[in-house]
Amino acid sequence: MQKFKTIYEYLFFFLYNSVNSIRGNIFVKTKAIFLVAVLDLILLCSIYTYYIVIYKAQLVSKEVFLTPVCLLAVLNVLFFNNKNTTTFISEFESWPENKRKKWNWIMRVIIALIVGNFIFSFYCMSQIDWKQYR
Repeated sequence: MQKFKTIYEYLFFFLYNSVNSIRGNIFVKTKAIFLVAVLDLILLCSIYTYYIVIYKAQLVSKEVFLTPVCLLAVLNVLFFNNKNTTTFISEFESWPENKRKKWNWIMRVIIALIVGNFIFSFYCMSQIDWKQYR
C-alpha cells in the first residue's frame, strides 16, 4: 500500500512539475489535482466500458456512476490539498537527478497506458453490433 501511495504522490509531483514548467506559478497545485482526477476518471471510465463490452449491458444509471466520480474528486482534493503536499514535493525534489529521471519515465509510461487503455476500451466497444442487444 505504501508503494501505491508513493506512486500516486509521484504522479502528482510529475504533473505538478509539468504544469509549473509550462504555465508558471498560477494555480499549479489546483491544475495538478485536476489532472490526477482526470486520469482517475479516465481509468474509471475504461473499466466501466470494459464491463459494458463483456456483459453487453449497462452496469448502473448515470446518477449512480457519478457517485464514484464525485468521491474520487473529493478524495483527490483532500489527499493533495493539505500541508503534507509540500512535504512530499520537497522530498521528491531532493532525490538524485537520475532517480527522478527514472521515475519520470515510469510516470510517462503509466499515463500513456491509462490513455491507451481508454482508447482501446472504446475500440472494443465499437466492434460490437449493439442492434442485437436492444
